[in-house]
Amino acid sequence: MGAAGRNEVIICGESALRYWRTPPIMRAMTSGDLRVLQIDRVRLARFQAEAHQELALYQALEGPAGVGRPVTDGALRQVRELSCYVAPSLVPPIDVAVSCSDARRRSKLLRPCVTPDSLLEGHVVRSHSEVLICDPALTLLQLAAYLDLPRLLMVATEFCGSFSVYQAAPCQKRLLEDMCSEGKNLTVAGWRPTFARDGQLTDLWSRPPLCDADTLLELARHAAGRRGCKRLEQAARLLVPGAASPLEARTGILLGLGAEHGGMGLRGFSFNERIDLDARGQSLAGQTVCFCDLLWRGGPFGTAVDVECHSAGFHLGQAHELADADRSLALQSMGIEVLHVTYAQLASERRFAALAEVVAGSLGRDLPEPTPELLRRRASLRGTVLGDWESAAYRD
Repeated sequence: MGAAGRNEVIICGESALRYWRTPPIMRAMTSGDLRVLQIDRVRLARFQAEAHQELALYQALEGPAGVGRPVTDGALRQVRELSCYVAPSLVPPIDVAVSCSDARRRSKLLRPCVTPDSLLEGHVVRSHSEVLICDPALTLLQLAAYLDLPRLLMVATEFCGSFSVYQAAPCQKRLLEDMCSEGKNLTVAGWRPTFARDGQLTDLWSRPPLCDADTLLELARHAAGRRGCKRLEQAARLLVPGAASPLEARTGILLGLGAEHGGMGLRGFSFNERIDLDARGQSLAGQTVCFCDLLWRGGPFGTAVDVECHSAGFHLGQAHELADADRSLALQSMGIEVLHVTYAQLASERRFAALAEVVAGSLGRDLPEPTPELLRRRASLRGTVLGDWESAAYRD
């Protein structure tokens, strides 16, 4: 997009991150797309009235403008016009791209971010025929200007993985839980919600990947000399694509990063790699294929290792646990060692160190010597990666 397109609001930075984390069904709910929702108009009207009371952007638009001037009167008007599409995502102040520092007039609702046309070219998309927004790659470059490497790597792993974290408002949760109990289809554009054992909507959504490491590397090279480009390139080279949950991503970052970043240095794994089971494995598992959460293929000096990540709130009860047991037995019959990890094991420094030792021993590798400096780096990395996943990339 060139300068001629700068009359329209372009959502960027942290606000774009929030947008890309939002399941499309949430926008269908606030925009009133009954083809997607399959509910009656009375029910929709009741939800939308509740949404205007609960969603932060609606509250801000209906309240006083606050101190300061908007970027332009036209920008504020566009945000109002697009509110039904962006209200499920955005929390004021909204980051918007502007072409020069003269346009940096902040308000309570809008936070301008100077972004040259050369970066926007090819990296702005029009979503739902209305909203202009920086694509996931450019969003990560903008975040790289102020995030440290671990936090940027967390977001990049999410974007290049198959999951999103979205905390629904009470009215959104109620409607989706009711629709789920009624057997309605909640999968929209490949986004699928996850429900806990008690039927409550969780913050975890499955979806197709938003970008890939090659695109991030290409943008980092194109943006050479600009703030954040080197950190984005570093994150792109370190990330492993394909994580399906924050727990998988956390496990991969803590085990896979090198000692210089505070990790255990156990590189060489893949997320959710497909394994075609042999005849005995198929008999044991009752299926022909399975996917390993984190798989090290091993090598001449070690065996293959599969680390399975279990988040108790997302599993579906005894039947699921029995299927996991059958699956583990099938993999072990094919010479793949299966280890299981929970968040509690990651959170315990002693238990996590023991896990890393088992993985390293099975692979025939040595862990780095735990010097005082390395222990300091590990503590720093753990403090970041094990914190709240959703808020890690947001400014206070």
